[in-house]
Amino acid sequence: MHSQQPTDTHAQVWVLSFMANGYATEEFEVTEERLGVYRPEEHIDNPLGYADGQDARQYDPRLRGPVDPRELEIDQATGMKNYIANERGGWATSAGYLRFSFARSIHFGRVYTSGGHGVSGKETDLCEALRCLGQALHCMEVRSTSRMGFHDY
Repeated sequence: MHSQQPTDTHAQVWVLSFMANGYATEEFEVTEERLGVYRPEEHIDNPLGYADGQDARQYDPRLRGPVDPRELEIDQATGMKNYIANERGGWATSAGYLRFSFARSIHFGRVYTSGGHGVSGKETDLCEALRCLGQALHCMEVRSTSRMGFHDY
């Protein structure tokens, strides 16, 4: 367990997670890092209107800054909005988030199966590989369900 005291929100989410899934072991611990903050690129969401145009980093440094109007333009190379896949603008993109998540999942999966520093089969590596795979698939799932009409975005 981590020595940092959880906030009320962390504790509530952890209790709800335990009630829903029945696990309260270290790999399921709700930490500030794991609970995270809302980031539009993790959901392929339009960042316009995020924090009502303010710099949300004043509330938490992990939040994104104000929207660059170029993020909302169409990338002529892909036909998608820049905030989705144009990584040449210096802003966070969903494509970059997916690449990072899948690469991290593959890395920890390889460490679990083949070892790192002579050690393989550590449960924590498998859990991290699966968590990263899950976050990438969640990002893709949110977009696909919104396109099928399950959400009004």
